[in-house]
Amino acid sequence: MEFVNGSSRVNWFESRLIRLSLKYLQDENSRLKQTYEKRLRDFILHKFVKEVEEENYILSAENEEHIKASKLSDKLNPSSKLRFLSKGEEELLLVEVENLRLGIYQRFLSKEEDDKQRVLIENTVISTLIQQGFQESELHYETMKDDFFKIKKENLDLVEVNENLGLELYMLDVEIEERKNIEENTISMLQERENEFELWNTEAAKLISDLQVSNTRDILFESKVNELAKHVRVLKVMWKQRLIPITIKVTQVQTHLTGYTDLIEVQTRIAALEKVIVEDINTFRTQKTSGLDIKPKLPNTETEESKPKKEEKKLETSNWIKHQTGHHLQTAEAGAEEESKKGKLLKTLVSDSHKLSNLETTVKDLAQRLEADKKIKKPTRMDVQKTQCVLLKLDDEKKSKMKSRFMMSKNRTGVILRDFIHQGGTTMEESEGVVCVGCFAPSPARSDRVKI
Repeated sequence: MEFVNGSSRVNWFESRLIRLSLKYLQDENSRLKQTYEKRLRDFILHKFVKEVEEENYILSAENEEHIKASKLSDKLNPSSKLRFLSKGEEELLLVEVENLRLGIYQRFLSKEEDDKQRVLIENTVISTLIQQGFQESELHYETMKDDFFKIKKENLDLVEVNENLGLELYMLDVEIEERKNIEENTISMLQERENEFELWNTEAAKLISDLQVSNTRDILFESKVNELAKHVRVLKVMWKQRLIPITIKVTQVQTHLTGYTDLIEVQTRIAALEKVIVEDINTFRTQKTSGLDIKPKLPNTETEESKPKKEEKKLETSNWIKHQTGHHLQTAEAGAEEESKKGKLLKTLVSDSHKLSNLETTVKDLAQRLEADKKIKKPTRMDVQKTQCVLLKLDDEKKSKMKSRFMMSKNRTGVILRDFIHQGGTTMEESEGVVCVGCFAPSPARSDRVKI
């Protein structure tokens, strides 16, 4: 609406300007015509004045001649000079006077004719001049009219061009506003993308550091598992070495204790315990040979749930062993005086049963840990694969940043590995007493790491 109102105002001003210019041209034409007519009248009057002056001069000259003639006639007056003149002379003078009068009259007639001819010629000249002036004024008016129409056409063209320019200017303003909006939107989108890239970079750096730490921990945990396998093999050998004399002693005790019916139950339980231990060792061996990777990450809930179960099993076995040993000790004390050798064998049997129960609990703990590691293995591998995919994508975009942060994380990982090696450098003598596997302390990001 504002643009339409502006164009209507421009058209109104243009039409008003055209009307004013037309009126000015008409006034100018009338003024020029009046000046031309005035100059023409002045010229004619000036010429007429000159002619009148000339006629007056001629008339004054003729008047002087007439005065001279009248004076001469006065001189020839008969009343005063008749006595001096004769009749012949008088007649001659009269004839001369008549001739002079006739000449004056003819001269006056010729002069009047000349004046008429001159006035006619002047009128024709003036009429021709007036016609020429009128034609010139008409030509000037036509030229001015043509110029006016040209100017009017140019003004209309300029008005149309102005309208087109105004429309183009309005369209350009609208396009500029749209471009500004698009530019602002793109700037905001770029800012959001930049913030997202920064977040991805930080997350990628964290993931890289966590991946490096997890890799180092996997390597260390594998070494610890290998050490544990060695210790298990050593324990198995020791168990076999100890089992041989125990079996020999058991056979001896069986030969000596055929009369004791209560010890038959102990024998059967020991055999069952042997089978359980052998089965646990075989399962551990099969799991070790199948190439299962054992992760150091165990949930706190599983360890906390497994601990009371282990303690309950230990208490049950210890109570059962104590009950049986107490029963056997009572029987042994009753016949201590009679059979001292049998009492010694019972003591050795009790100590061996304690050792076997402890060995059984350790083997069961190892089996439970292996099962828990097997459950946790798949999700961790999936997390590692996802992390690797994200890292490969981000590595193509920001190589320089990733390199610097990777070097920082690598240095940090090297420091952690050095500290772990420094802290976990125990001797074989210290490790023979208690079989343990070391792990990192839980980080603030992941609190599900468990020390074994």
